[in-house]
Order: sequence, then C-alpha cells, then structure tokens
Amino acid sequence: MLGSTLMSLLPGSRLQEVRRMMPIYKEAVEILQEDKPDLTVIIPTTFSSDIIKAVESNISKWNVPVVLLPGASLKEKYEAFNVYN
Repeated sequence: MLGSTLMSLLPGSRLQEVRRMMPIYKEAVEILQEDKPDLTVIIPTTFSSDIIKAVESNISKWNVPVVLLPGASLKEKYEAFNVYN
C-alpha cells in the first residue's frame, strides 16, 4: 500500500444501499485503475455482519487491492479519508 494511490469508498449502512452501490463502485474502480494501476481502495463499514458480508462478497470479484475496515469507528473513517502519500 505504501506509495499506492488510495481511495476511500463509503458503501452505506443499509443492505439495499450496499447492494445497489457496490457494482457501481466496481465499475468506477475499474475505470480509475486504467489511469492509476497502483490504486488501492479503503472501505470502512458498519458493525453489521450483513453489511460486511455483502461488501466482502462484492470485493472478492475486484481486481484491485482493497483494505476493508469492518465496524470502523468514526475516528478510523476520518483517518482513512486523511491518508496522504
């Protein structure tokens, strides 16, 4: 991850929202990865096991490194947003 281009994604806190947004995020990540092959995605989630499972299920199909922060606190989310290379 050191030296990578980092991007945080927020899939949402409701299952329906996550299911709808993750395929859109996948498409966006694939487009961005063409220009930024060193792209790494950071995804903070809620504590909900259903949300975590839905996100994990989706990112397993991605061809980009993903750091999942399950049950991320507000502080952890802000830290993920403020990572500088």
